[in-house]
Amino acid sequence: MTRETKIPGPDHPITVEPSPDRVVVRAGGATIADSTATLVLQGADPAVRGEDAVWFYPEPRPAVEAIRDHVAFYPDRVEITVEAA
Repeated sequence: MTRETKIPGPDHPITVEPSPDRVVVRAGGATIADSTATLVLQGADPAVRGEDAVWFYPEPRPAVEAIRDHVAFYPDRVEITVEAA
């Protein structure tokens, strides 16, 4: 089965913006990420979600190239603290 490639636009809004804030991610009481080089990705909820707390695209589509070399966390599966810069 082949999944349709969606392009960001009015029917599939996605934005990627740099953030000056520090973001700390914890799971099970352990810190798993602590960064001041973060991006905020906003978009439509993916219909298909795995069981993991983290996801990434090693080869992102051109429209979201900024997420290359970054990981993303499902906020309902980890504790995320944002400390304003």
